[in-house]
Amino acid sequence: MVFTVSSWHRQVRLNEDTDVMFVQLCFKRCSVRALLHNVVQQPATETSTFSIFGRFPGARKQTSQSDMSKERRVLQYVLQTASRGDPDSVLAAVDKYGREKEWNMSVGDEKGAILDRFVKERAPQTMLELGTYMGYSAVRMVRLLPQGAKFITVEVNQDNAAVAKEIIAFAGLQDRIIQVLAETAEVIPQLKSKFNVESFDMVFIDHWKDFYLRDIKLLEQNKLLRKGTVVVADNIIFPGAPDYADYVRTCGKYESTFHEGKINGKKPDGMEKSVYRG
Repeated sequence: MVFTVSSWHRQVRLNEDTDVMFVQLCFKRCSVRALLHNVVQQPATETSTFSIFGRFPGARKQTSQSDMSKERRVLQYVLQTASRGDPDSVLAAVDKYGREKEWNMSVGDEKGAILDRFVKERAPQTMLELGTYMGYSAVRMVRLLPQGAKFITVEVNQDNAAVAKEIIAFAGLQDRIIQVLAETAEVIPQLKSKFNVESFDMVFIDHWKDFYLRDIKLLEQNKLLRKGTVVVADNIIFPGAPDYADYVRTCGKYESTFHEGKINGKKPDGMEKSVYRG
């Protein structure tokens, strides 16, 4: 099930070697949308007067190597190497692709093991994920949830959401995951009414890092957290969410602990687990 709240926001990910640069394009008027469609979504020629490829040569490199985005290449690899209906084999395929072919932004197996532990400890009946990306973490968490648990995941990028939908279906979990295509700030205030959710037992935050603090405050304001709700935020060190980390550690509303993990076994990172005091 895909619930579309807004199509105004589009996020474009550009790869330069192993570093990931993000360009967030937000537009509300058709004329601007058409301009961005021509500049960003259509292939640029060498003679283009105004081209995003001129500013980000890594984007040209990716386009020349493959007509597919990195996310589509990961999906293709999963479909070719994993076993349909087996969530663990899907996770293993994404992890293997990230180690051996191209780095991707999925949680990964090392930090994924930390996330697994949190989910098993809390055994949530209601869970929210902010940032679906390719569906890796959704598959990872839902495979551990009790039967009948409600899991909602929100993603603003329609291309990534489409990839996630296919990966989730291939893992056999499409009937246990509600996918929402929307900007988090728009959908959070609507969760109670549209999805019949009083509050969440657990929340996983793993989207645009500048929005972590905004969104946890929105969850508080809309009374979607209750005493004992576990909020887990990824990428606290890399690329980092210092304002969020400072807030949950010092505001007095949470019992918050940092859990160290690494990206691809190399780059230091970690997750912040914050239990809402109510």
